[in-house]
Formats: sequence, C-alpha cells, structure tokens
Amino acid sequence: RQSMGWADLLQDYVQEHQSSSSKSITTVDEEAEMDALTRDYIAEKEKEDERKRHEIGRAKSRTSTSASDGLRIPSFYKRKKKTEDLSEDDLVKKERLAYEASLQFKKHVIDGRAIENLKNALKMVKDREHGGMNMEGEFGSGDISTDDLDYLINTDGETDLTYDEYVKLREVVEPMSPPLNGVLTDEVFAQLHKDGFLVSADSILQYIDKLNGVRQSTVDLLPYDVTGDGYLTEQQLERFLLDKATESRNFTQAFLADYEQFYPVVAHKKIFFFLDPNKRMKVKLTELAASPVMMELKKALPVPRTRIEEAEQDSNWFYQGNTLRLYDEYSALDRDGDGLLSPEELLFFRQGSLNPEFIRGVFERSETFFGSLIDFRTFVDFVLAMENKSSVPALRYFFRILDINSRGYLTTFDLNVFLRWTVDRVKQEGVQMVLEDLIEQIYDLAKPKEELKITVDDLISSGVGATMVQIMIDWRALIAFEYAEKMPSEILPRESG
Repeated sequence: RQSMGWADLLQDYVQEHQSSSSKSITTVDEEAEMDALTRDYIAEKEKEDERKRHEIGRAKSRTSTSASDGLRIPSFYKRKKKTEDLSEDDLVKKERLAYEASLQFKKHVIDGRAIENLKNALKMVKDREHGGMNMEGEFGSGDISTDDLDYLINTDGETDLTYDEYVKLREVVEPMSPPLNGVLTDEVFAQLHKDGFLVSADSILQYIDKLNGVRQSTVDLLPYDVTGDGYLTEQQLERFLLDKATESRNFTQAFLADYEQFYPVVAHKKIFFFLDPNKRMKVKLTELAASPVMMELKKALPVPRTRIEEAEQDSNWFYQGNTLRLYDEYSALDRDGDGLLSPEELLFFRQGSLNPEFIRGVFERSETFFGSLIDFRTFVDFVLAMENKSSVPALRYFFRILDINSRGYLTTFDLNVFLRWTVDRVKQEGVQMVLEDLIEQIYDLAKPKEELKITVDDLISSGVGATMVQIMIDWRALIAFEYAEKMPSEILPRESG
C-alpha cells in the first residue's frame, strides 16, 4: 500500500469502509489513515495552486496593458459578447412582434375601473339595499364611500361571502369587467376559503391585486422576449433592468452613468440565482412575473413618480445602493487592481474567516480566467450564496463545492477535508474540540437516509443545512456553534428560507 498514490489510497479506503455500519472512524489506525489521506490531498492541491499562480503571472505579463490615469472605476474583465444569429432587420421585426404581443396581453390587466366595479359588486352582494343595480347592469349609487370601503376591508364576519354569494359576485362583475372574466373561479374560492366554507372580501381583493401585479409584470417583460419562446436570456433581462432603472426616480443619473455595466449584472444575477437552478441560462417569463424576486424588484423600480422608502433601501437587492456596496467590496478585494479576484484575494472576504479549502472549491466550480481568477459576475453569485445560506439554491451551490469528487453525496473524507482546517483554526483561539466528534455531529444533524452519505436533499430536509455549511467553511461560525451546543437551555433552531 505504501507504493500507491494518495488518490489510489483514498479510493481503496472508501471502498473498504463504504458498507460500515458505524458513523465514526472507530480505530486509531483508521483515524491515522484518514488523517494521512487528507493531508496528502491538501498537499497535492496546494502544489496545483502554486502551478496555477505561476501560469496566471505569465498570462498577465503577456496580456497586461497600462490603465489610463484618473479612471474612477477600474476596468473589470469583460467576457466577449456572443454575436446574434439574427440580422439587424430580423431583430427589429422580432422586437416589434414582441411589443405587439405585450399590447395584446395588456388587455388582461385589471384597470382601476374594473377594481371599482368589483368593490361595488362586493358591496351590493353583501347589502342589497345599498344602491342595487338597474337593468343595464350599472350601479345606481355611484362610487362607494370611505365608510363603505372600511366596511369591505374589515375582517369581521360581516365581510365573509358564502359560496352562493361568491358565485353571484362573479355573475355580476364579469359582464362589466372583461379583465375579470375567468378570474373568480371555484378553484380560487377553494384556495381562499376559511373555516365555515366562507371567503372574505379582503382576501378576494388581495388576490386580485396580486394577480394584477403578475399580469402587469408580464406586460412589462414581454417586449424583451424577442424570440417569442416565453423565456428571457441574461442579455434580454439586462436590457429590461437597465431600461427600468433609467425610468425610475430611485436611480440617479450619476449612478447610471458610472455603473451602467454593473447594475444589470447585480440585478439579473439574483433573478437567475433563484429561478434558474439548472443553469439553462434563461428564465421562464411567467415564472419571473409571479416570483417573490419580481415583487422585490418592482419595489426598487417603481413608476417614475414614486420613490422607494428609505427603510427598504438597505434590504432591497435591486436598489442602487446594493450595487455600490458590491462594487466597493469587490474593488477592495481586488488588491492588484487587475479587475479579477484570485483565491488569495477572496480569502479576505468580510471577516477573513473562510476556509481556504472552501475558497479553492469556489474557484474549481466556477468559470475562471487565466486558469484561476474570477470576475465580478462570479463574485455576485458567491455573495448571493453567502447572504442566502438557508435558501435551497444556496445549499445546492455549497453542496457542489463540498462534494469534492462530484459523487452526489458527502462522505467522511469530504467532511474531514473541510473540517480539519476549521478545527485547527479555532484551536488557535483557545477552543478545544475533537475532529471526529464534530464529524459525528454533522452526521447527526444531517440524518442522511443512507449511512455515511449526505446528499443535497439530506442537507435541505435537515432544516439546519446552513448551520452545517457554516461549520465547514467558517471558523467563526464553528466557534459560535460550539458555544451554542454547550448551552443546555438552547435548542438549535430550524432555518427558514
């Protein structure tokens, strides 16, 4: 066995212990063997990193150009844009067709008159004595008063509709308001009803408001679907985002002039992060229009006459302040000013407490330049994962990195590689812990369906996937976890998102 390479030893070790019924490494000899395999793996990776650094240096020396003095924004590395297969004339025709499609769909947007008809119909159904209707189907009492509106949106029993009243509401409102045709279906009643088989007027109005928001978003997006396939590519979505930012009062002209190339990237990356899990490089238009991400986007890109509330600016990913934040952070990490980040530079991210093995995995699983450098686009993906650790897309992102050999599950070896560094690092802070005990804790948290194999589904269904990830990639998080475990009154909470 001593004549075998570390990779062969690892494969031999995994095969010998694959069917083991024990969660932990049970003997001193086996622990020593795993330790040796892990150290050999890390040493091999460090040699590979050194080789890549030399290659990057040579590549940069051949392609470097002097930057102009006085530029406020460094020139980040730009990918070559793919040429369009369509001629300019064909593209113009398709853009015209897409715009006409949006005009046709606009007929389904529920306008103010339809909403008023609905509110009046709700009032009539609940109070036949208040105005009533004439034979032509027009309301006799005009607009409802403020008191009437308070009556409608009140959630007490008086605003509840029975199924028969709901059907009557549908029969009254559909002839007068074509956009509401086919909206108040039995399926919607079943979705909105509460105890007693009743549905409140307030829930109907809220449902209509959300539906109308989706329809309006669809109208806004349709002109950019020039291929007419119901999907938007990155380039198409970036055009939409930049156009909307230009129209909005929430974005200054100075910002748009200086950060025109960055804002669409930051904005569309979140959309693709959550809506394109299979990396098809396109998102379905209808799914985007109905998504929570679109709701957040619309708050940052409202109609020109409105502004986003200051309290929402810091938490809204699509506001211009977030692009400035990411740009400043990226620029600070880019210590040599070449517009790209190396693994050594990304190690200084935030508190500088991330595991070098994790950072190496980020680069190995990402599109890189000059062998091992990432650009601003890839950095935004990284930040999205780090700031949304409990979300399913983020857990899938981390799992691809932690699954060293791309087997589709994590083994004791994978855990050993990542946890060894974090355990050694926290020991430098005076916190003592045993690596093997921590690995057992990870298995206990994950509760894998198959012994010694943690799948991404195990990570997600555990409810504490983000906690497990943080323990493996961030030594500060491991210290926090260790202290929390020593508090008997505390229970590790399940994570939301």
